[in-house]
Amino acid sequence: MAPRRKAPAKTDQADTTDADATPSTSQMVLRSRPGEKRKLPAPKVEAKRSRKTTPKCQPEPEKSSPKAGTGHFSQLPIELLANVLEYLNINDLISMEFVNRRCYKVARQYVWPKITALDHETLIKNTRMPELDLVNTRFHMRRWYIYKKKRQPINDKFVKLILSRTNLIKLDLACYPEHLTYNLGSFAYMAPALKHLDLSLIQLTNKSLKTIARYCQQLEVVILEQCFTNNRAENGLSVFFTKLKKLKILNLAENNRFYGDSLKDVTPGLKYLSIANCYNVQSAVLDQLSLRVPNLEALIIDNHDGIRANSVNIWLTRFKKLKLLELSNVCNQAGEHEPLDFRHLKDLEMLTGVYNPQFKESTFVSLRNSPKLRSLDITFSRWMTPIGLEELCKLKQLRCLNLFHSTFYGNDGTVNIKPLFTELQLEYLNLNDCHQFNKYHVASGLYHNKTLKVCELVSPIKMYKEIFHHLYTEHPNKPNGPELTVVVEKMTNLRKIPSWMNAVRYDNPADRAAFTNTRDWRHIYPA
Repeated sequence: MAPRRKAPAKTDQADTTDADATPSTSQMVLRSRPGEKRKLPAPKVEAKRSRKTTPKCQPEPEKSSPKAGTGHFSQLPIELLANVLEYLNINDLISMEFVNRRCYKVARQYVWPKITALDHETLIKNTRMPELDLVNTRFHMRRWYIYKKKRQPINDKFVKLILSRTNLIKLDLACYPEHLTYNLGSFAYMAPALKHLDLSLIQLTNKSLKTIARYCQQLEVVILEQCFTNNRAENGLSVFFTKLKKLKILNLAENNRFYGDSLKDVTPGLKYLSIANCYNVQSAVLDQLSLRVPNLEALIIDNHDGIRANSVNIWLTRFKKLKLLELSNVCNQAGEHEPLDFRHLKDLEMLTGVYNPQFKESTFVSLRNSPKLRSLDITFSRWMTPIGLEELCKLKQLRCLNLFHSTFYGNDGTVNIKPLFTELQLEYLNLNDCHQFNKYHVASGLYHNKTLKVCELVSPIKMYKEIFHHLYTEHPNKPNGPELTVVVEKMTNLRKIPSWMNAVRYDNPADRAAFTNTRDWRHIYPA
């Protein structure tokens, strides 16, 4: 039988450890006698003090800190607090909602209902973002003009956030096309009172157009420039035009996948239509449109080589209420000799014919029947004769005339330009790249004219420098007439100019394009 092993002897360290250890409740028993157990009472646990009995720590008034919800800002009356929040921009107003419940309530009930427009002007309010004027900027320069300026990044989620807080009337996102998609159409149910919609440069689909037409039937202004360049959306546009009975302004410029079949459903109350650079629109579509919308007041047609002058003259007999008309780069087919006839347009105010060979002598004669005509733009006119210039000078009602890069028959310096200054009461005149005008005639006209306010002499540089030098030496002072603003290309070597003349550098064409811009729909429908 093996011997029993002895238990190891307990050391002092082991005794100390066992003595210091705290037994659990289930192990707290006392063995006083063999076979007898006695339980120890459980340790007392202090009861938690209720919040009602907790004394409140009220800081002294003179030592109180202006924390959120306890400072003087939260003690302002609701009307005054709402007035303060109205000065915030959109991003700061959204951040202010998270300060406390009172700011959230004031912002939602008093400030957001007053914001009825989401456009560039609203987004740059009280910020350092620059202003943008896209109305007076030609479309081929618009992308460069937009991307050159610093702007706030806008996406679909941000637009949905704004629509959930206010009932918008105007939605203009033409300055922020980078991060916006056709999903904006799915948010149309949040803006049933929308009247102005501008989604230029954002690609739209048939489904998005149908959704917008379903929920936003109060629309009066619709601008969809370059929205159909990748896909054809005639089906969606047909539903769109059918449901929008209050539509007044329609801009479909720069859409090379727009064929015009949906224009048969447009409302007869339409006032403004722009199909500039929609070169797939056929002449038969415009023929039907002239019968459906006889009260049209503005028509913009640009870059349509398939349109003949006799078809345009037929439309002009039906559109008798036109006020703004642009026929740029049309009627350029070979063998086209019929001139344009405007004698039926009694209410015509602004006319643009850029690179149009059908502006001939008889055309200017027909414009005598338009007593309200105040602006004429015949840029790149290369077919005008001295007789046509004489007929042009007989339009006494003109106030703005654009002859940029115009060519006249005759030798250099033989064209008599004096009647433009003496017979017409012009306020704006553009003579850029007009090499055939005598510089002394131009200088004499600038001095003797008493109504001219702005004149563009960007090029040739040598010509306008000689004009300024001649006026500085011969006519340093001008007795009558307003101060003349002359637009030049460079300000170098222009220190010697007359005192009655102010030279301005040619920086932003949009500042002066408003004089002859027929594409500005605000002329007939103020925003």
